[in-house]
Amino acid sequence: MARAPGTGYEVTARLRNPVGYYWTESHGGVYPALGRLVDVGWVRVKALPGPGPHDKKVYTATAAGRRALGAWAAEPPSDPPPRDELVLKVSSIWASRPGQAGAMLLAEADRWEAQRREYAGIVTRLRAQEHAPGTPTWCAVQTAQRGRDFARGRRDWCRAVAAGLPTIDTAGSGADAP
Repeated sequence: MARAPGTGYEVTARLRNPVGYYWTESHGGVYPALGRLVDVGWVRVKALPGPGPHDKKVYTATAAGRRALGAWAAEPPSDPPPRDELVLKVSSIWASRPGQAGAMLLAEADRWEAQRREYAGIVTRLRAQEHAPGTPTWCAVQTAQRGRDFARGRRDWCRAVAAGLPTIDTAGSGADAP
């Protein structure tokens, strides 16, 4: 909305790329948030005829909303405690069969490689556009580059952990683990 007006569906779609790795929100979360933003005057809503029986609501950031967004973006983040199931699994991988654990890690590496390729494509597409520092497109490039680099790091880490596992399941190395 701060970059371009949009419906709740369009806002949710815009959140998928390139910020989807860092922040996800369902339609069920976007619509109440849009309502709150309208209530505080940071977003305007305009009803237009929709393709179905209901009007289509298009949301646009107000000047006050853009100022609030700018102030929020410059504040330090309030990071929640990290929750990373893959890291948790690796911390317990000693209890699993190395072959099974290695296969899971290589599958994860493949998944992260696919994510890296997707972000690399976004970076390439965005870099083809004009983007002066500080503009929305420039910021999108920065976000997509971070996604690409993060995915590369996860891919490489999964491969390294898998490579470090024993290649033969033996007694005492988790062979009896379920």
